[in-house]
Amino acid sequence: MSFTARTHLVRRSEWFAAWPITLSLALCPLSAHADDGWVSTTTPQALLPPPVAGCEYAGSNAWAINSAFYGSVIFGGTEPYCVDASGLAPLDPSKPLHLLISLKLRHLPQLQEFLREVTQPGSSVYGRYLSRAQFQDMYAPTPGQAQAVVAYLRKNGFTNIRVAPNQLLVAADATVGQASKAFHTSMMQWTLSYPSGSESGYGAASPVQVPAALSDIVDIVQGLPGLGHGSKYHASLALPSAPISSSGYSPRDYATIYNADSIAPGSRTPVAIIAQGDMSQTISDLGTFTANHQMATVPTTVIPTAAGALGDGNAQDESQTIVGAAGGLASLAFYTMPNGGSAPSTIDLTWAYNRAVADNAAKIIESSWSVWEPIAYLSGAQAQDDAIFMAAQAQGQVFVVPVGENNDLNWQIDDVYEFPPEPATSPYVVAIGGSQASVGNAHQWGGEALWAEMSSYLDPEDHTVTYDFWYANAGYSLHESVPAWQAPQALTVTSNLAQVPTTQRYVPDLAFDAHMNISSDWTDQDHPAGPASGARIIVGGVEHHLFNGTELSASLFAGLFARIESAHGNALGLPTPQMYANFAKDRSPLHDFSASEHANFYNYNCPTPGWTACYGWGSLDIGKFNDYVTRYWGL
Repeated sequence: MSFTARTHLVRRSEWFAAWPITLSLALCPLSAHADDGWVSTTTPQALLPPPVAGCEYAGSNAWAINSAFYGSVIFGGTEPYCVDASGLAPLDPSKPLHLLISLKLRHLPQLQEFLREVTQPGSSVYGRYLSRAQFQDMYAPTPGQAQAVVAYLRKNGFTNIRVAPNQLLVAADATVGQASKAFHTSMMQWTLSYPSGSESGYGAASPVQVPAALSDIVDIVQGLPGLGHGSKYHASLALPSAPISSSGYSPRDYATIYNADSIAPGSRTPVAIIAQGDMSQTISDLGTFTANHQMATVPTTVIPTAAGALGDGNAQDESQTIVGAAGGLASLAFYTMPNGGSAPSTIDLTWAYNRAVADNAAKIIESSWSVWEPIAYLSGAQAQDDAIFMAAQAQGQVFVVPVGENNDLNWQIDDVYEFPPEPATSPYVVAIGGSQASVGNAHQWGGEALWAEMSSYLDPEDHTVTYDFWYANAGYSLHESVPAWQAPQALTVTSNLAQVPTTQRYVPDLAFDAHMNISSDWTDQDHPAGPASGARIIVGGVEHHLFNGTELSASLFAGLFARIESAHGNALGLPTPQMYANFAKDRSPLHDFSASEHANFYNYNCPTPGWTACYGWGSLDIGKFNDYVTRYWGL
């Protein structure tokens, strides 16, 4: 089980071959300057040519794979990913590519100012979120700009060209040769060799450019690096040893645990889930869930986000948890990506996010998909997604996402260079981490702590003990600057390390129950009895498994927050700016977490009570938070 897509890039190796001078000359990137009619986009360049500090080898200068992170994820070093010429070659010009071109938002400074003011009580635009038509008129690319891009792509032989409804994105297919010509770049493939094998990838080896006439329109071209897939951590786990009905909680129980029963259901709030594959069984099982709990049937719709057969799919975990915690919804939409037999690409995800925003029908959008942040950056997805999430915030929509989790002690616990995934690191989403809630017999909240639990087993291959340590992937972003509303908290971070960055976005913002309650010697291979905590989920008409981890946490918050939105006329919008401003002076709706014996595994000091880099503000007493919103939001 893995929660993020790992890259095909490997770390700097001392076993790379020397750099032949003749090949070095052959691989020089195309020269491109504004004075010859070409202008660089903000697309990250996949391969950086020499000289690159840290990539010097005897008799050669190696190229670097641009992760924009000069630090080894394994060894905690400060060296780039290096590749010598023996591992580089021109990419086959006939190779097919699927590309996603993002168009620039118009009047960006004014949009950024609006996003600040719309969350500030006393501002003339406070709480006055934009309709879809207003956003289109004021900030989205124009139809004429989109058609200019379409005409240019068609002129260069691109096919299957599609324009997103809000003109933020244009998708198209092309060959490497066509894309290299259209974007005035050279495409290379790389192979990195090391003792245990080799890995390969491809991408642009020179700046990605467009003609000057399109320079004020085209922002980023995604799809030129051959990498990037999203993944969901949670997989169907083994059943507990006892009947599942005696383990974990019904999704409805979490409303009681977090004191939401006194708040009316979220029946005025439309919610959406970013999903993959056919949703027929998911919707059938949701109907069984609501019937079993005497809840109103939730109106559902399925919106395919791309062409192609949907294939197998499921979203029982998220949908039943959200509906159970919310007590009901106005509607639930599934923005579903095709299932081509693998996890969705970053392009699939970006397109799906944008479709949910372009429709502007859902007030809360939950997505459990995650991408390793260096890959999200290099693919261009991170910047593209941020533009989409900005549009969502302007329209009063709220993206809720998990921070993911880790479960490999030796790789990640002792490694300070493992970072939270994208899109959780975006300042335009609510990032939810994991906690370990203590619950009484009547499902009343009895305490909460940082989520951290460990199992171990004897590895039959090397006869050593292997440790799995499950915890939320808290910490700071590689590429996202700290938003102004979080800056005071970032300045308070202390660490077991000598230095702590204070200029980056920290996640999570909040944390809710993610506890698995695994046996100390449990593995899904050797111990059939699985975790004993989490939400009981119906699959195929019967309770099938327990849902846990930070995907559970994010789904819980999405459902609980639907109650708050419904109680306040769906007028809250992205709550984090207000939360950070008000929680700093009044913590009354927050649950104070108890100290955790595992806090040091985060490499941060995690004082309690108060905001920390380990679990953000903690969790919410929803009944108290509802009154708090009235008092401080004024809505």
